[in-house]
Amino acid sequence: MAITCIRCGKVMQRSYQTDSKFICPYCGCGFYSYSREGVIVSIKAEQLRGSSRFKAYKELIHEMDKLGQSTEV
Repeated sequence: MAITCIRCGKVMQRSYQTDSKFICPYCGCGFYSYSREGVIVSIKAEQLRGSSRFKAYKELIHEMDKLGQSTEV
């Protein structure tokens, strides 16, 4: 999978899994990206202001991932 910048679309990283904050070296856009087993969620840094909001987004993404894993056949 390729993690791409949500503003300019440039490839940032290629990996199977990620759970990180990124700053694009091409356009300077900051964002959080989570990917695992074909699912990629990316959120602009502006939407993550404050540690409580970031924590809530991260918990929601991880719970969605768990839900998806529990329904796999």
